[in-house]
Amino acid sequence: LIVALALFVACGGGSHLAQDAVADGPGMDAARDGPPSCGSANAVQVSTGAQYSCARLADGTLRCWGGNFQAQLGDGLMQHQVCDDPSGNPFDCSPRPVEVAGISDATELSTELDTACALRGDGHVACWGLNDAGEVGVAPPTQEFTPITVPMIANATAVAVGTSFACALSSDGHVSCWGANQAGQLGDGQADQDAHS
Repeated sequence: LIVALALFVACGGGSHLAQDAVADGPGMDAARDGPPSCGSANAVQVSTGAQYSCARLADGTLRCWGGNFQAQLGDGLMQHQVCDDPSGNPFDCSPRPVEVAGISDATELSTELDTACALRGDGHVACWGLNDAGEVGVAPPTQEFTPITVPMIANATAVAVGTSFACALSSDGHVSCWGANQAGQLGDGQADQDAHS
């Protein structure tokens, strides 16, 4: 599995969920002798969510592949190809990595379930995918098919996505969180059912 995932991150792969990985398809025989790169840059980070994965490349761009139930591929498309889940139910997926729209300066990537966020070179955070509790940084409920900049987050040095919430660490040591807060995960001293974007 580790070898197969390494091949898949490097632009190979394919399965019924398009996330588990085995090299196949046109031009993929060469991957068995060594993984090809995604374009001209190599992957430097990988992060997985629920039935999808994303990679940050050395050139600052991002690639995602797998299920696109909640717009988590981030390329702006609603339809790639039809895959079937183990029960035979169809869903949108991309067995090959697609480029996340509008990001060419990512320095960090974090994914969870159906939401992804990237730290950008200018210290801003951009998120995409499912936004049922404000975890993308805007009022829910929405699906964000392309990354949007999280308001009021600047000078971030790290980002982490949890289940229906996200947090960023700023250069001055402050932590800002947004999204669901039913268990007090935003750290504001409260626990409530409201979405915080």
